[in-house]
Amino acid sequence: EKITVLGELAAFYTSLNQSQSDDYGRQQLEIAELSRDRKLMAKALLSNANRHLNFGGMQEHLNKANEYTLKALELSKSNHLDEYTSWSYMYLARVARVNGEGDKALNYNNLAVSLAMNSENDSLKIYSLNSLGNTYINRNEKLLAFRNYLQALNLAEATKRYTLLESCYIVMANFYSGLEDYEKAKD
Repeated sequence: EKITVLGELAAFYTSLNQSQSDDYGRQQLEIAELSRDRKLMAKALLSNANRHLNFGGMQEHLNKANEYTLKALELSKSNHLDEYTSWSYMYLARVARVNGEGDKALNYNNLAVSLAMNSENDSLKIYSLNSLGNTYINRNEKLLAFRNYLQALNLAEATKRYTLLESCYIVMANFYSGLEDYEKAKD
């Protein structure tokens, strides 16, 4: 719980007070490292990567996000933590998309989806499909994006979990807005 809360505080302070944000991020990583729990360590690394990805706009933040994600990937692969490996690939795909590296993003997303589909984690499956859809949108391949978004939505509907449904509905609304089909987006 402490690692999760420190990650949320670090994310909150990212745009308000960068040094405070970095301090919370360091504390999060230290606690995870001291626990020697590989899952917590990967979670803390990905949390810090996400914090930098969400800040956006500056190459410095993308570089830090990439650095944290590569560490999480290495840790996850070496400890056979397939779910965290999949999350790491999704984050690397996001970095690649922002850097304009569509082929690299597609490769990372395909790796993430293949690992996720062998998992029992519905959230992981749905987020990996949406991430792949985002990569296809970034590559201006709308039909392939739609197929992945729809597959994610179908999985979310089967789970009947509100947060997963909400996530998919937002993705679909943004997709239709991008097509300027605003009535469908409202639906």
